[in-house]
Amino acid sequence: MPKYRFEFMNETNAEPVVLDLDDVEAAKAQATQAMADSVLDHVAERHDPSKLSTRIYDEAGYVVATVDFHSVFTESEAQSLPTEDPSVKRSG
Repeated sequence: MPKYRFEFMNETNAEPVVLDLDDVEAAKAQATQAMADSVLDHVAERHDPSKLSTRIYDEAGYVVATVDFHSVFTESEAQSLPTEDPSVKRSG
């Protein structure tokens, strides 16, 4: 199985991840799922997720795909993301 390296742009604390996957489509699917999870984390922490991006590299070091916020979420989906932490209750 080929190895794919995932680099998370605009996430300074995120280390690159290397995974053995069947093909570039499987790598894109993996990055898309990870992007959805990361967006939820960013929203919960009240950070803007719209600048999130993941670059996918093949074993030779070439960029084979990029998955970003706007390729995962449509404009209407992005607008419906919660803007407040749902665990915080408002008074009144």
